Amino acid sequence: MAKALNINAITTAVNKAFKADVTYDEQVAILQREFKGADRAAIKDIVCPLAAKKYGAEYVDGKWVDSLCAAKRYANRLIVAIMGETSNASEPKAEVRLPKALVSSITDEIIGAGLTKAQFDALLTQLKAAITFK
Repeated sequence: MAKALNINAITTAVNKAFKADVTYDEQVAILQREFKGADRAAIKDIVCPLAAKKYGAEYVDGKWVDSLCAAKRYANRLIVAIMGETSNASEPKAEVRLPKALVSSITDEIIGAGLTKAQFDALLTQLKAAITFK
């Protein structure tokens, strides 16, 4: 059975994390301890309504009414901080398959251009910036 979450301690730490006068990292450390073993959904169910209340946004039935509101960004930032870098390591990543002809063509083009590592890295950065997906 999962440990019971201390909602009072969590609420206090979340609210303090949203304040500029308190050290954010200290509150994240407290929240990491309080949420130990909790999954993203459990964290989201508590943090998002608190962010909505703090910033005057609407969070109804597990969804943001305004998906572009600042409260959502603050909540997501805090959730990611609570979960830490390694939280997604256990989740299997779906394999993305690419057409072999496309990969071969692009590889030949890059090798043929004689790019340095720095130029190749710059190319990838510029490609990512230039292309948007729907």
